Amino acid sequence: MASLLTILSLNTNKRADLGGLHSILKETKPHLVFLQEVISYNAVSALAATFGYTLTASTLRQASRDLILATLSRLPSTVQEVRPGRVQLVNVGALPFLNIHVDSQDLLASFTSLRPHLDSPISPVLIGDFNCVLDPLDYTPGGPIRPSCSSLVRILQAYSYTDSFRSIHPTSRIYSFHRRGLPAAHLDLSL
Repeated sequence: MASLLTILSLNTNKRADLGGLHSILKETKPHLVFLQEVISYNAVSALAATFGYTLTASTLRQASRDLILATLSRLPSTVQEVRPGRVQLVNVGALPFLNIHVDSQDLLASFTSLRPHLDSPISPVLIGDFNCVLDPLDYTPGGPIRPSCSSLVRILQAYSYTDSFRSIHPTSRIYSFHRRGLPAAHLDLSL
């Protein structure tokens, strides 16, 4: 049986090959793709055209290199920029999503900016790179590389969100962030 809606969220980690996105799209053909830390608008635009997606990108201008947050959709959707390069509100029919790339230098502002969008009749799915850990299982032993996020925890409790990965895998240690010399961590979430 085919899925009604398939979703992919990928932090491309500023990689020129977009973290293997071409292969992933070819294999899985998701309806919606939420991307964080894209550095090449041209590369993601070419992939969108190749696979028949509509691309909506949001760019955070930086001195060293722009960071792009992008949504690819094969469904009728609207995309609103909430915070340039950090948050996009994506509506597919009545179903809202927030594509998020949290500013690790200002976690409180990042999560505070989400609150106005959470009080809608249908709570949005929160998806993306949260740059913090929620549970000791979310990082390898040796210490967290990111702070725990009390402001995110408050949002999760207030709006009854749960980490979909942790719900399906309550005791698993699988990580989305790997960097030489640092403990691995589960920073990319779908809530």
